[in-house]
Amino acid sequence: MILSARMHLLLLFVAGVAARAQQQQPEEEAPAPACGLACSASPRGILPLRSCLDEAFPPNDGVRLGFHGVPKVTFPEDELYALARRASYGKRQPAVVVMAEDEDDVVAAVNCAVGAGYKVSPRGRGHSFQALSTMDGYVVIDCSLLCDPETFEVSKEGGDWILPGQKYLGTLTSGSGCTNAVMLAAAHKAFDPADGALYAIGTCPSVGIVGYTTGGGAGDVTPYVGWGADDFLEARIVLWDGSVVTASATQNADLFWATQGGGSGFGVVTAITTVVPQAPAPPSSSSGEAGSRKFCFVDVTYVTPDDESRRKFLLSFQDYLYEVDPLVSTKFGGGGHLGHESKRLFGIFLGSAAEFLANFRENGLLEEDALDPSGTSKLMQNYEVLCDGTSPCDGREDLPSAGVEIAEFGTYGEAMLYNLCSSISPIERYMGGYSSYTQTSGDWCADLSISEEFCTTRAVYESWPSLETCTALGFPQDVCEEIMNNGLTQEKCLVLLGQQEFCDLLLAPFYNEPHCHKQEVIEALLEAAYNPLSFMNNAGPGEWFIPFYEGGDYDSQPTVFGGLLIPKVDIDTLLDLDELGLPLNHLQHGAPLMKASEATAFPMRDTAIMTQFKTGDHMKSVAGRMAEFYGSETALQGYYNYMNPVGNPNWRQYYFGGNYERLSQIKLKYDPLNTFGNPMQVEPAIPEVPPSSEPSQSPSASENLCPKLLLPWTVFTIAILTFFG
Repeated sequence: MILSARMHLLLLFVAGVAARAQQQQPEEEAPAPACGLACSASPRGILPLRSCLDEAFPPNDGVRLGFHGVPKVTFPEDELYALARRASYGKRQPAVVVMAEDEDDVVAAVNCAVGAGYKVSPRGRGHSFQALSTMDGYVVIDCSLLCDPETFEVSKEGGDWILPGQKYLGTLTSGSGCTNAVMLAAAHKAFDPADGALYAIGTCPSVGIVGYTTGGGAGDVTPYVGWGADDFLEARIVLWDGSVVTASATQNADLFWATQGGGSGFGVVTAITTVVPQAPAPPSSSSGEAGSRKFCFVDVTYVTPDDESRRKFLLSFQDYLYEVDPLVSTKFGGGGHLGHESKRLFGIFLGSAAEFLANFRENGLLEEDALDPSGTSKLMQNYEVLCDGTSPCDGREDLPSAGVEIAEFGTYGEAMLYNLCSSISPIERYMGGYSSYTQTSGDWCADLSISEEFCTTRAVYESWPSLETCTALGFPQDVCEEIMNNGLTQEKCLVLLGQQEFCDLLLAPFYNEPHCHKQEVIEALLEAAYNPLSFMNNAGPGEWFIPFYEGGDYDSQPTVFGGLLIPKVDIDTLLDLDELGLPLNHLQHGAPLMKASEATAFPMRDTAIMTQFKTGDHMKSVAGRMAEFYGSETALQGYYNYMNPVGNPNWRQYYFGGNYERLSQIKLKYDPLNTFGNPMQVEPAIPEVPPSSEPSQSPSASENLCPKLLLPWTVFTIAILTFFG
């Protein structure tokens, strides 16, 4: 009993000493979790998401928003989900679609998504080639309603721009939901026509300006004004945590740099400021007086039946892009097509018809023997048709007899709308990648609220310009040949196709060709372009055209093959590309080549040709030939807005070149949880682990542990020896 009592007292003594020794050891700080901020993200939950959205946006069954008239918040089980989720390409299954009407709505939707553990997919106008703005399982925040031209901020404080002697007139600040067409019309209305205001847009009117700008942005005046990423000066952006920041050269400059061509995965852009460059000054008259600025839509077709003519044209064309004085060559911008026996260049020329003819002739692009002799040249000036293509143009010795079409206007807006009009009206523009142009009903005069006298009325099938248009719709070759050669009646249609629905559609009156040379049509297009909710500013096709798609399901249409940027190449490579067939989508000579690859996040500063792949085989052939030119497939240069199908393991280099690492660090700073990420968005860099301190200053975990264990055991041993000693 005495031994037990002593032992008990001893143990109490040892425990007290050990506890005291332990208290005297400095407390360790808890190690930082290896997962960083991701550890704090809320778990995914549909119920928290729905509860939050219900509170932020109380249900109101009577509210219908946007062109399609969908609810403020649409879930998969809702009746109008198919319309709310619709994108221009592909078919997606978002968790919910929120129609934001202002910046506060965007903040609320982001907070609800992040709070419930969801990722966010900002959507402007839904034109992503791979439907990445409407991601599966994401909270889609549709910003199309963030566009009101009446609230635009217009500044007329200009300055110097990219090219020598070039100026910009001022800036436009708009909501992020605006389109190419809205901005074109806004710039036209906001500035004096005599000042020559320009606004860089693509060919498709319903493309959203944020995706256009942050993905690079190319259009018909890009050679003169630069990439869309170059014309962008400021943005308001909602970040992952609901905060709102301004990105510009003076505020959050790193984020500003990243959004200049680095994609839109850093947050939700709610407003954007862009420059309005000034067109080049007109030449002085013989008396020394300055003339008025002119703008032309031009279209030139060529024939190259042999190797000598092909080589001669291709060398002249490439020299025009890379060797000719930029102040000369940048007056022309647009696109065209290179093909083995024929070529075509079309687009906008910043000058008069006479200036254009002199410009192309002096640079080897208007050789009489190279022009297509099959059609007489056409000329229109200020809505007066001087040569309609049916007979030679009297009194214009500078105009070639064939192969040239010119429409001259007093403003850039008119010339560009004429370009859009002549591009979007034929029915073949609804095929393939052109299916997303507009939401026309098929009756252009009704859409524009103008008299039917300004449109050509024909049946749908009569508007097909070629056999290929018919077969592109999925009709058999023999059926197309019969229709094209011998016409179509209701009885014959039922025999050939066997479906009343198709026959009614094919034989219905179709106002597919507005008279683009009429001033009334251009003015009506201008008003439609200015209205964000008009058919012009919403991606197509219209509901009337959907039965043409396989199974009548437009949403099941595949994504697009994308495109490639091409630098100056040797003549053998150019001849091979010409043999394969090379669509020219928005040339980028001149101003885009003036900046260094690291000046903005958009790195492609040595390419003047952009091409779009027509098929998978075409992609394989063209990309393969360019890989041979480079000596490596990894050197290919892609265009982010013409995105290829997802899956390329080299996509970071392909789209962002040497700028990817810097972009990744900026992504980590502004979107550390990758809230806005998708398979082709810049990813956050892996956070760096701080280097460990010197061992003498900060002992390791095992060194810290040893004194805590050794001290009590030492005391215990001494006590035992003393007790029994």
